[in-house]
Amino acid sequence: MPADQPALLPANFPAASNPGSSDIPGQLLGLMERACATGSWWLALPERRPRLSANLADLLELAPQAASSLARLSDFFTAESRAVVQSALDACILSGLPFDVEAQVATANENHLMVRCVGEALRDAGGAIIRVHGVIQDITEKRRAEQESLSVTMRLSTTLASISEAFVTLDRQGRFTYLNAESETMLRRKSAALLGKKIWAELDDSSSGRLHQDMQDALQKGLHLEFEDFYPGLGKWLALRAYPFEEGMAVYLRDVTALRQSQEQLLLLQTSISRLNDMVLITEASSIDAPGPRIVFVNDAFEKHTGYSRGEVLGKAPRMLQGALTQRPELDRIRAALLQAQPVRAELINYKKNGDLYWIELDIVPVDYFNRGL
Repeated sequence: MPADQPALLPANFPAASNPGSSDIPGQLLGLMERACATGSWWLALPERRPRLSANLADLLELAPQAASSLARLSDFFTAESRAVVQSALDACILSGLPFDVEAQVATANENHLMVRCVGEALRDAGGAIIRVHGVIQDITEKRRAEQESLSVTMRLSTTLASISEAFVTLDRQGRFTYLNAESETMLRRKSAALLGKKIWAELDDSSSGRLHQDMQDALQKGLHLEFEDFYPGLGKWLALRAYPFEEGMAVYLRDVTALRQSQEQLLLLQTSISRLNDMVLITEASSIDAPGPRIVFVNDAFEKHTGYSRGEVLGKAPRMLQGALTQRPELDRIRAALLQAQPVRAELINYKKNGDLYWIELDIVPVDYFNRGL
């Protein structure tokens, strides 16, 4: 090669994949390189002096003079990457082994880029390697985007793993693709045993058998799904909320067994109290000063004896039942006991809806009195 031959490739530099074929027009090659953020290089053997396309020189922020003085292709790679690139290049020169490696370069302006460096050997008719050529592609933004995506994914995964509610994701066929730690606890199985399994095949042993059909409908129609059901295999009532998305469905599961049991016990207690012959009245545990605690429950006997319906007394204060002859000393004694959260028994004159008075024996017990006794 003449000593004064420039290191930059001519405009009609042939395609690296087949240098012996008809030339790719230089403008088209330059357009392709810029569009792909790539530049071409080649080494004539045996001198190994690198030649760079104009676009590669621009990518490396090299002036023409600096490109001309480049002694080795690996010179502009950082110390951490240079050995890898040089080793791959040597293997290609000696044995024709193609390479495709990722590395870091430091441009002439000391900007660091992540690049993909690809190279292959060209042989003559006798099989001897006479040239090595290839391309270098700037993948800095691609790697940055991948790293940001990975970072977001990791943060999301950490968040989902730490939430107290069981959370799983499903694909379009209803198969588990992700389970957080709480879902493993709730379902009593590890993720490894459930991933790829269909959720209804694992859970749908309820008496209604609704999970399979409802989830398939929600997936097909893109509808939000929410219901509660009992799952004998788990011995639990689960509240399920499911939200379809493009790849499948996000599902939140909550154990509501204790809540359902409490509701059932409350319903049983309410039914029992409603059928008592004695009047029962329950108020809020708020201040007894005016307007006073509001009535939240009365039983059937109350309606029967006072003439007031539930709708007429709920939300009102019990003092609506008092009148002119209601004994002030007894009311003061009741007040003093309630201020101390103590139970009290008293006899009072109250008034019915029609104005008739009646005597009533009261047993008043603050709920907190029972709680403090536990």
